[in-house]
Parts: sequence; structure tokens; C-alpha cells
Amino acid sequence: MTEHKSLDLLLSLRNSVNKISAEIEEVMPDAIAEALKLAETSKNKVVYHNKDGRIVLVLKKRFSTSKEDTTLARLDEDIQRITGELANKHSGEIADIESEIENLRDAIEQLEKKRDKLLCDRRIAKLKKQYNQRRESTLYLDPNLSVFLN
Repeated sequence: MTEHKSLDLLLSLRNSVNKISAEIEEVMPDAIAEALKLAETSKNKVVYHNKDGRIVLVLKKRFSTSKEDTTLARLDEDIQRITGELANKHSGEIADIESEIENLRDAIEQLEKKRDKLLCDRRIAKLKKQYNQRRESTLYLDPNLSVFLN
């Protein structure tokens, strides 16, 4: 018997969880197929139940991507092409707008600095320092284990 009983048990349990997760992934497609058949006659989302629990069929909306659907891919390419054409056509105006946006960002940054300066004085700086010192003095290490299986 090993002297690290709890650590050995933790590794064993974590390994069991991984094996069971793999089994769940393997059985899931067949279980979904069964649930879909049962859903045709079920009045609510609970498609199955027994003494161990219940199974609810959840249908998530998923859309095809441009990689999966050629029509979507073609439309996406058209959008990109026309956007590029419009960007070239209006490049001067767009450059002016981008410049104005940058100027406004700078103005916002300056206003935020002014606001922050108005909201700060020696009392707040002193309180923040005390807060940080107190916070540091309450530091403790909370043990936990990361498990890595072979």
C-alpha cells in the first residue's frame, strides 16, 4: 500500500472521469438519434426519463459557414469585392473620416485625463495606498491540485 493514498485515488478518479467522458462522446450520436425519434411523439422537451434522471433535447441554432456552403461563400466574396471597390472609390473621404475619428479619440483621452485629475487628490491616493497595503497583508495561498494523466 502506498503512503500517498489520497493522491493515488485522485489520479485514479481523474483517469476514470476521462474514460467516462470518452464513452459519453462515443455514445452521444446514437443517443441524439434516439432522442430525436422520441421528440416526434413527446409533448415537451423531456424526451426520456428513468430512475436515474431525465434527458432533455436541446436544439441549438447553428448556421452553415462560408466554408460549408458555396452560396454563402460566393455572397461573402461579392460583399468583400464591392466593399473594396467602394473603399477605393471613396478613399479620400474615408481617410478624412479616419483622421477625424483619431482626433476625436485624442480629444476623448484628454478629457478623460482631466476628469481623472478632478477625481483624485492626496486623500484618495493615501486611501488607495492603505487599501493596497491591507490587501497585500491579507494574501494567502489557497492550495489546489492540477492533475496531469499519462
